[in-house]
Amino acid sequence: MRHEYAKVLYDILGQTSLPHPHGSTPDKSTFFTPQNVRNAIDWLQFGTAQDHDGLVGEHFIYARNILLPLLAHIFNRAMCEGFPIRLTKHTIVPILKSGGPMMPSNYRTFITGHYLYKLNGSILESELSIWAARNRCRLAGQAGFWKGFTTLDHILTL
Repeated sequence: MRHEYAKVLYDILGQTSLPHPHGSTPDKSTFFTPQNVRNAIDWLQFGTAQDHDGLVGEHFIYARNILLPLLAHIFNRAMCEGFPIRLTKHTIVPILKSGGPMMPSNYRTFITGHYLYKLNGSILESELSIWAARNRCRLAGQAGFWKGFTTLDHILTL
């Protein structure tokens, strides 16, 4: 199972293969901690759409303290073994803004996916952002998308 997941990561049809890492995927990960799971849950909002299993943000918000060690364990297992495909599925729902329904530009999209996948991605994005800032790997021209900045902070560069 682990090797199939790694193959999917490194072999993309029609593209030059990435070099395979030496050895197999790790047997154990400690990347995800209860604290970074807590931070991700704290970003969830009330009143959002349910995922494919009927879960909503409130389930995670109200059960946060009970779920923290369990979710950290699940995410660390997923780091080693891959996320279950069923949890990676998303549904795109077009919502008509105004105008004729035959014009694609008259729609905005709403995407629903599984909350576990959303939390996992949120943690990865947060940790990657922290790492990039710490290692000065961010372009100054992208500061409008950094925490504490807006696109107005760089309007004069235009």
